[in-house]
Amino acid sequence: MLYNGDLLNIQIVNSIIYLQNTIVFILTLNFLTNVRLDYVIKLFICVIFLSSLRVLIEEPNQFFQLSIRWTERIEALFIGGVNNFALFNGLAFCFSFFYLKKGWIKVFLCLVFLVVIVLTMSRGALLGVILAVFITAFYDTNRRTLRLLIKFASGLFFIGLSFLYFTGKLDSVIEIVKNRFFSLFTGEQELNVFFSGRGSLFINIFERMKEAPLFQFLFGHGNGGISFFDPESNQDYETSHNILIDILYRNGIFILGIYILVFIYIFLLFIKHRHKQRLALFSTFVFFHLELLVNPVLFAAQVGWIYSIFLGLFLMQNKLLVDEG
Repeated sequence: MLYNGDLLNIQIVNSIIYLQNTIVFILTLNFLTNVRLDYVIKLFICVIFLSSLRVLIEEPNQFFQLSIRWTERIEALFIGGVNNFALFNGLAFCFSFFYLKKGWIKVFLCLVFLVVIVLTMSRGALLGVILAVFITAFYDTNRRTLRLLIKFASGLFFIGLSFLYFTGKLDSVIEIVKNRFFSLFTGEQELNVFFSGRGSLFINIFERMKEAPLFQFLFGHGNGGISFFDPESNQDYETSHNILIDILYRNGIFILGIYILVFIYIFLLFIKHRHKQRLALFSTFVFFHLELLVNPVLFAAQVGWIYSIFLGLFLMQNKLLVDEG
């Protein structure tokens, strides 16, 4: 590796990202006892709302093309790409839905964040939000949350459908959604193409792991280990787009085991201390980890450190004070 300048550079960059995330995690654990969770939630909602508003103000003619101009859009400069943009809107949606009191502000913010997710056409974020809110509704000891969710979803669907029908955009939107979300089931795209070549990528990674020595299986190929060309999908990759495979390949089976144990520990904390004041935090816990199965945000230099903050919130949940929303 020392004689390969490109590989060395990749290893250094990714190691710095790891270091950045670790420092933020340590700082989060240190300062959380002095900051109320309510302040964190409201601040996060405001920041993501202003981020979406910034895109609309600076490029109003292209706001409805978030899913088309990936690397050209301004959100790629300040939030690490369109999928990450959708991820953070999903987190803001979960906070708004489960934390804010009933009222027009809650409905308005939920609609804004949901619309942005739809505009990005991020399948992972949209499916993650749907699963997260329903899982959280079942987690809640008060079944009224589930009834409220079904009522909210039904109303939102009716309003959106009516708007599209009266504006004459219904047919075009149905076609776009069909191509993006259902082309696999209609036979228009093969499995590997539908998932952006990740099937062949996973096979490529596991083949490399099978050929690697035992030491690399135990301790990984290095923080920048995933950096190669996949001939099957004809793409260059620096991540597997799956947090578990990434950690296994980069850092080895031991670190992956530690990460899984931390996840189980946090999940058991939520189960042991079920309370309505934990709904917002639990929903983001579910959504974030669903997203990490398809979105490598943890390794994004611009925004990966935000996961460190949330990880600190999840671990410190018993020491956090939450006011009513």
